Amino acid sequence: MQGKFGLAPIFAGIVDLPQINRYLKTLNALLLFASVSACATAPDDAGAIFTAPDKFEFYNCEQLETRMRNLMAREKELRALIGKASQSPVGSVIAVAAYRTEYLQTRNDLKVISEWRVTKNCSIQSGWLSDRSMW
Repeated sequence: MQGKFGLAPIFAGIVDLPQINRYLKTLNALLLFASVSACATAPDDAGAIFTAPDKFEFYNCEQLETRMRNLMAREKELRALIGKASQSPVGSVIAVAAYRTEYLQTRNDLKVISEWRVTKNCSIQSGWLSDRSMW
């Protein structure tokens, strides 16, 4: 013989299924929050898994310079977007989900480009440098 919720009559007064459902929903929400917050604490070198070390091997110095300038602009843009999104609690989750991976990849690409520029002996082309010496 079964009771109201398909349980034996002996458990009908002890088990409150709506309360158990609330507990399960709360537990699910906590597990989701824990998994998202674990992503938010990813190390800064996590972008290394997205960039092959030889990705820029066949770029010449001019192409490396152009790519580096584009990536620096994108990194600045992503940093601003993450900062803007992080102003609200929900925005922090959105920032992690939407921008963090690309930001880490961009930073790692910049690191790899810098290494290739050293390997290829590329000169530093900057508006801050001049050909004049101090003496």
